[in-house]
This record gives sequence, C-alpha cells and structure tokens, in this order.
Amino acid sequence: MMTLGIVSLIFGAAFCGFYMAHLYEKRYKQLADFLHGIQIFETELMYGHTPLHEAFQIVSEQTDPAVSKLFADFSEKLQDKEVQVESAWRTILETHEPYMAFSKADCAVLYRLAEGLGKHDLLTEQKQLQNFMLHLQMQCEKAKEKVEKESKMVRSLGVLIGLLFVIILV
Repeated sequence: MMTLGIVSLIFGAAFCGFYMAHLYEKRYKQLADFLHGIQIFETELMYGHTPLHEAFQIVSEQTDPAVSKLFADFSEKLQDKEVQVESAWRTILETHEPYMAFSKADCAVLYRLAEGLGKHDLLTEQKQLQNFMLHLQMQCEKAKEKVEKESKMVRSLGVLIGLLFVIILV
C-alpha cells in the first residue's frame, strides 16, 4: 500500500511538471499560429483588397483550430455593420483568452491588433500590421526561448519534487 502511495506521489508531481512544460509549448505554438494568421490577413487585405470580415474568415480557414475559432468569431462579429472593429476585437479576445495559453504580455500585444483597422488607408494599415507582427514576433521568440530553457527544467523539477516528498514522508 505504501509503494502505491509513493508511486502515485512521484507520478502526480511528474505530471504537474510535464503539464507546465506542455503549457509553455502550447503558448509558443499558438503565438506562431496567430502570427501566421496575421500574415495571411495582411496578404488578403493588401493584395486581395478583401473586406475585413471576409479576410478574417479566410484566415480562420487556413489556421490551426486553436486560433482559427478566434478569427472565425471575429469575422462573424464584424458582419454586423454597426459594430466597431476595436471593440469587437476586444470582446472576442476577452472571450477566448481563458482558453488560450497566452501570457498577460501576449494579450497586451494582441489587443493592439485592431487599433486603427478599417480607419486608415491601405499603406498606413500595412505599416500598423507590420509593426504589430514585429511585436508579435518578439513575443513568439520569447515563448520559444522559454520552451527551450524551462521545459526540460520544469519536467525534471516535477519528478524531483515528487522524490523529495517521498523522502520527507518516508
């Protein structure tokens, strides 16, 4: 019976470590997918002259399911002609934020996407999108560094903490 408790304790702590490492990896993947979606959006907007709601619908069809739902909901919200782009984006992002692996800094960058969308000429919007993508790229690189540096450590710490509890309790 004691052996079962020891094994359960070690596996439980190890699971926590592996789960935290998974969250780091999930954050990086979602940021990279989001960046890819914004690049598709920029192409649709600049070269296809596609309306915002159609461009975001196209983006939702070409991105990973985790971020595709966010873009699809935003596209649907934009079909209401009386809705403001920035407030619609904030609402959608607030709705999806709990289900995403983004950090507070990531969300702060993401909230900036809709600033000025649909208010300026194409050249100005392209510059704003490129600036946004630059900030998003930096967040993506930080997430990748965190995955590379901390994932292995967190996994190991989970196992070691489980072993520490076993040593202390036995």
